[in-house]
Amino acid sequence: MALVAAFGMVGASISFEIAGKKVGSLTVNIMRLIQGMIFLSITSLYMRGLPFPTDASLKEYTFLGISGFIGMFLGDLFMFESFVLLGARITTLIMTAVPVVTALSAWILIGETLSFKEGLAVFLTVGGIFLVMFYGNGSGEKKKNSQQKVFCVL
Repeated sequence: MALVAAFGMVGASISFEIAGKKVGSLTVNIMRLIQGMIFLSITSLYMRGLPFPTDASLKEYTFLGISGFIGMFLGDLFMFESFVLLGARITTLIMTAVPVVTALSAWILIGETLSFKEGLAVFLTVGGIFLVMFYGNGSGEKKKNSQQKVFCVL
């Protein structure tokens, strides 16, 4: 099952890269959000009898809106633009750093510590990311500039 999920994620990344290069990352992002809202409304109508959460309070709508704007709109817009600038391969590679950033944030914010094995895993993950990013795959792949890589990290 994990292999099927991995193939699905690879297929989606490549599809978003191709679509972003054809019509632009903003267009891809907006179309994805509209399609997602349609399917979510259909699911909500079937499950709850309401296409939209009309029973939510203003406070809940405010937090939902802020969260959606930052995560679903801005975060994914940066990701889709990274697919266009860097390609699916490098963008997904950089996204493998998310657990490392999460562990670092937990250490800084709440004092969580890593075991030796976990620290070694972080070291190997970061080392692998840098090897691939800065030395390419050896097939004459066009090198990406540092500005593109920083944009992807956003």
